[in-house]
Amino acid sequence: MIEVAVLALSALCAQARAEAALPAPPVVPVGVRFAELGIDDAIAVAQQQHRAVVALIAADWCPGCQQLKREMLDTAAAGFLSDRALAVRLDFDAAATAPLIRRFNIISLPTLLVLRPDGSEIGRVEGYQDKKSFAADAAVLLDGRDTLVECQARLDENRADVKALFCVGKALIDRGRVDEGLPMLEEVLVRDPQNSARVSDQALFVMGRYFARVRDQPRAARHYFRELDARFPRTEYGRGAAWWYARSLLKIGMAEHGYLYLEQRARRLGTAEAIEELGNYALAAKVHQQEALREVHKAARRFPRNSVLKKLAEDLGRDAIQTGPR
Repeated sequence: MIEVAVLALSALCAQARAEAALPAPPVVPVGVRFAELGIDDAIAVAQQQHRAVVALIAADWCPGCQQLKREMLDTAAAGFLSDRALAVRLDFDAAATAPLIRRFNIISLPTLLVLRPDGSEIGRVEGYQDKKSFAADAAVLLDGRDTLVECQARLDENRADVKALFCVGKALIDRGRVDEGLPMLEEVLVRDPQNSARVSDQALFVMGRYFARVRDQPRAARHYFRELDARFPRTEYGRGAAWWYARSLLKIGMAEHGYLYLEQRARRLGTAEAIEELGNYALAAKVHQQEALREVHKAARRFPRNSVLKKLAEDLGRDAIQTGPR
């Protein structure tokens, strides 16, 4: 009996050693299965297959895009996107994507466009907060619930609904009906001057980004960003307004004015974020890099755990040596 048990154990051990020597099975990819197609080719295929199109516009430098990829797109939870639609991924910075940015008025990253087989828009998911809300928002659109239609129904039901007014205006701009959408967003500012409905800051953000990113009209964009920074600097949509305002000044040849604006703001607020914006602007504009470097060093001592400030100090120091004093 003992001999039988020993033989059985030896056989099991031999089998285990043999299995361990075998190569590991290939890893089956999970997540969204993106087709290697441009938007027009994707729409043509979708028409033949009678499927919706899901187009993700993202960039390597976009933190939200990388978070979305890591937490959602590369997981099984996102598989429904390519199960229910033809999914394509487009690089925001690629030259081939530029016409799409203007065609669909892409103002935020990441953006997930959901299109009908004929290429018309059902709606979009902009930005990334968490996996659950992103999946829910995308699923609603894949069910065919048109954002503009639903927002217009809410506004028709209650003309005093400022959130619905913003929703319609934004959806119209998304779809290229800018002459209709912009006046509605301007009306939002009049109706909700204190941002009580939390859409006035969004209205300024959308108008600024539209002129800055889609139309490439920094002279028009700067006014919206300046107002956003002045009125709602601490809201989610207002926090980056100062940077966008300064960037608009840089693009129209007013680099010094942009630096001074951010410098005054950084001294007034004293936050790590404000110093980071000042340093990054000095790098981009090639102005006052030595001054910015001193401010970043001071901030790094005040916020010793802030790795962004440390990296920014290194970049500024290296660039200041290469370009010399300005």
